[in-house]
Amino acid sequence: MAHYIPTQAISVMNLITPAFATSGTIFTKAASFLSSFIGGGDGQDLSFQEINRKKLATDYDLPRDVQLELGPMRMKKIFEGDTTGANDEALQCLRKGDGRSWGECDDYNAFVKAFVSAERQKQQLDANSQGHTKLKVRAYFAESDVMIGAGGQKYVEECWGWQENTFDDVIDFKSATVPGTDHDSVMESIEVLEKLFIDVKGNLT
Repeated sequence: MAHYIPTQAISVMNLITPAFATSGTIFTKAASFLSSFIGGGDGQDLSFQEINRKKLATDYDLPRDVQLELGPMRMKKIFEGDTTGANDEALQCLRKGDGRSWGECDDYNAFVKAFVSAERQKQQLDANSQGHTKLKVRAYFAESDVMIGAGGQKYVEECWGWQENTFDDVIDFKSATVPGTDHDSVMESIEVLEKLFIDVKGNLT
């Protein structure tokens, strides 16, 4: 649906976003207060955000109250600077305005095939190809993503030949859906970040 937003509107998105961010913060705090008042508790629940906060507090010694303070502070600091780049990024993602090309990824399916072909050639040229390590590709998707939806996830997985193991000779591809996340929060998942660092560490040792 974002594709139908006029280019002119996206060009001033950075001026609109702070208002929405502020309203969102107020709404979240109000909802938390009402939940606490009605339920008689402290307003906490088992939402993704709350599970994430508990893990940060328990495993990484970052207190929950500090996390709650950092959220609004982060948004404030972001919008104190020049955020016009966000407009250009949105236009690029939606292929609108000038410079709409995605280069090699204009056709993502063709890009993956070309990439795999290059990996296979590299393996053939490697004198030690018998012990060639597959390239790890990890895809993490939100449970609910208003930008790409379930169709976008399926498309990416099909491009990488996930179900058929089409490129299994050179690519170690895995896909996962992160419960309770949306387009913005999926990469805030501590469990996902832990897995990424573990994968990187495994490749370096």
